[in-house]
Amino acid sequence: MNFPAINGIRAIQQGVAPNLGGINQLNNNNPVRNLGIDAAEDTSFDSLFQSYLNMLNEAGSLEMQAQNLQIEFALGNTDDMLSVVLAQEAAYTSMMFAVQITNRMIEAYREIMRMQL
Repeated sequence: MNFPAINGIRAIQQGVAPNLGGINQLNNNNPVRNLGIDAAEDTSFDSLFQSYLNMLNEAGSLEMQAQNLQIEFALGNTDDMLSVVLAQEAAYTSMMFAVQITNRMIEAYREIMRMQL
């Protein structure tokens, strides 16, 4: 049996963007994309930061989508519990991914500040 949340958590632990499989049914595109950065490509800090901000905005939109599905389910407008649970897991996984990226960025900044010139 395939559990998207567990696969997503494993992907986060390995430092890659999770592939959430069945979540694509909720939102016709991949809800959690990688940062869109090619490792061989020389990128500026500005493009990296813009990608990070886009990832945070997408995580926020997934959270709103999960909340809306929860409300619809609670009101009885839908009976698809699987969609609600998948949306919650997608929102949680994308937020945990964003938190991990933020923690690594802060740690990198601290390491740079500790360097002596």
